[in-house]
Amino acid sequence: MTFLVKDYMRKDIITVNSGVSIHEAVKIMKNRESDYLIVLKDGNPIGIITEEDLVRKVLAEERDPRETSVDEVMTSPLITIEPEACLSEAAELMGERNVRKIPVVKDGVIYGIITSKEIAKYFNKYIDRIVKDIVKFRPIIF
Repeated sequence: MTFLVKDYMRKDIITVNSGVSIHEAVKIMKNRESDYLIVLKDGNPIGIITEEDLVRKVLAEERDPRETSVDEVMTSPLITIEPEACLSEAAELMGERNVRKIPVVKDGVIYGIITSKEIAKYFNKYIDRIVKDIVKFRPIIF
């Protein structure tokens, strides 16, 4: 049994249009109880803004949230993964690219987002399944 990204991703995709101020973006994040926003330009995803981006690129640099747009601080280009990828691939990609959220995209369409929280939540189940598969295919010798 393979643990696929599509089975564990969040399906709520919260977006904001490029050019929107950080102040407005934070309001959207608060109202939607989200810690990220996918940034769209002409309906196409061009980046992601996360709480970490807000702390490191706005607060720490003392930028004015009303005068700073999401385009200026978003992470771009998007690091994405396909729905059919394994959770282990998502975890590896997060580690390699030092990100905690990866939009799930196929043929240019965003289907969801996989986060380190989802991976951590299902980690024990994933490990149990791997161990069972190993034991199943490995003869026990006495």
